[in-house]
Amino acid sequence: FQSSHHATDITSLDQYVERMKEKQDKIYFMAGSSRKEAESSPFVERLLKKGYEVIYLTEPVDEYCIQALPEFDGKRFQNVAKEGVKFDESEKTKENREATEKEFEPLLTWMKDKALKDKIEKAVVSQRLTESPCALVASQYGWSGNMERIMKAQAYQTGKDISTNYYASQKKTFEINPRHPLIRDMLRRVKEDEEDKTVLDLAVVLFETATLRSGYLLPDT
Repeated sequence: FQSSHHATDITSLDQYVERMKEKQDKIYFMAGSSRKEAESSPFVERLLKKGYEVIYLTEPVDEYCIQALPEFDGKRFQNVAKEGVKFDESEKTKENREATEKEFEPLLTWMKDKALKDKIEKAVVSQRLTESPCALVASQYGWSGNMERIMKAQAYQTGKDISTNYYASQKKTFEINPRHPLIRDMLRRVKEDEEDKTVLDLAVVLFETATLRSGYLLPDT
């Protein structure tokens, strides 16, 4: 597989496990149509910043195979485009995270119940974003953007398949980056006026941008 460890060399799972950080218990992977797409995804931002190696799956069959192989050498695979990416945190970091979640609660509730209520399952403060304002995350059993693209292409070739429609229509989790100036400004504006048309429109634009940047296709409107 290609990985963030080296720009051109490929790596085996054995080599990946040898290089894992001391307390790391998961093998991180990101699937995309190309290496460029995978490594520029918002999902890998914090992992790469913290020095974790991420495997890039660029062949359509790769993500299928990994999902059929839940672990390797006692280490579970973690699709970084799905829920479940967690970092070891000190007591201080945990306190800070909980304080941030409380601070942004008005914005998260407003997004889920008002601005994006028909589009998302829930809105949460992200632990994985450092640069991007937001991302759209699949549940553990949902499809990543890459898998959704592949399945939609197959369904298109073979005629409609019910399971494709079911998984594709599953609502995702909307993760926001509390350090991003755009998100901080939205929090301020929502607290001032929940009916602010500009901020309602901005939420939809952010959702659509996050949909595309997270590898999903926008629904036909």
